[in-house]
Amino acid sequence: MNVIATADLAVETFRLAGDGRFPNSDLPVLVYRRVVPSDPDAIEALLLRNRWVPAWRAPIGFYPFEHFHSNAHELVAIVAGEAKGRLGGSGGASVTLHAGDAVLIPAGVCHFGEYSSPDILAIGAYPLGAPVPDMRRGEPMEYAEAKGNAARTPLPPADPILGIKGPLADHWTSRPEASR
Repeated sequence: MNVIATADLAVETFRLAGDGRFPNSDLPVLVYRRVVPSDPDAIEALLLRNRWVPAWRAPIGFYPFEHFHSNAHELVAIVAGEAKGRLGGSGGASVTLHAGDAVLIPAGVCHFGEYSSPDILAIGAYPLGAPVPDMRRGEPMEYAEAKGNAARTPLPPADPILGIKGPLADHWTSRPEASR
């Protein structure tokens, strides 16, 4: 399967406000449908071309516990199978991803897996130059620090799937002054 680069690709967006435990983000989560190839090597090559570094391949869609990265944005691409995850914490949005789908999760956004099919294979990636992602679990005493870290996390250099002119450029143009 070839990835078709189009400026008018529709993506689903989720805006998730902080709740005192998870900072979440002023930047929306972006869900891409049927955009990644079924070959993991091809996905990783695509990500590298767009300045995203593949960091893991795993038989899991999302870790099955609430967590977030306060210092890095994360892309999860589904190579095979199906994964259902929750974004923003237990009261947040539910999203089901199928083979060919991907989700771009801004720094600070809580995510966890609710279900993965037995044939699941996912690839995770982070923007080129991003630090090693921290693993935060939503401890209230860390909220202010984590929120500040997430707000200072630089915007990625390009959309992980479609490059410079992809949906990221439309949806993540800048951060509101209040979150800096």
